[in-house]
Amino acid sequence: MVVDNWKRRITLSIPETAEISGLSIPTVNRRILDGTLPSLKIGGRRLIPVAELEKYITKHTTAEIL
Repeated sequence: MVVDNWKRRITLSIPETAEISGLSIPTVNRRILDGTLPSLKIGGRRLIPVAELEKYITKHTTAEIL
């Protein structure tokens, strides 16, 4: 299961990012397109750096609490 070991990874696929964040795949794609979730394109794959996902989660979790 991705959720158990995702912090040991450098990048995640879009479906993995959706599973970890609780966002839908279309929402992850929208966040990539609008620039709020940075990603890399390596070969034909779009990957999300774990560090960027952590920043995104922290920013949006904090914003909801305040």
